[in-house]
Amino acid sequence: MEFVIFFSFAMVVFFNFFLHYRLQKTLKTKFPEVWLRLGQPDQFSPSQDVIFKQSILRNYIKEKDYLALNDPEFSKQCDFLRLFNKISVVLLIAYFVSIYLLVIN
Repeated sequence: MEFVIFFSFAMVVFFNFFLHYRLQKTLKTKFPEVWLRLGQPDQFSPSQDVIFKQSILRNYIKEKDYLALNDPEFSKQCDFLRLFNKISVVLLIAYFVSIYLLVIN
């Protein structure tokens, strides 16, 4: 049972990285001015301000600022990422609760 829980959590984390990578790639190629304004976010950058840049990008998505670009495809991608982030939080809570329950039993 623990393996299934861990594997599910690992898949969610991996898919989340993939979605963010795809979003950053789309921003960089289709909307370079927005990408520059957001501080050139790149989750695999060796710079020390990666967390800060990622928080700017997450806030951009959270506030739905991408709607100003009037690109339905990009908006759909951002909307899916917003939904997946919410699902990820629920799954993260479920993961920790299940680990807690396994430990106390």
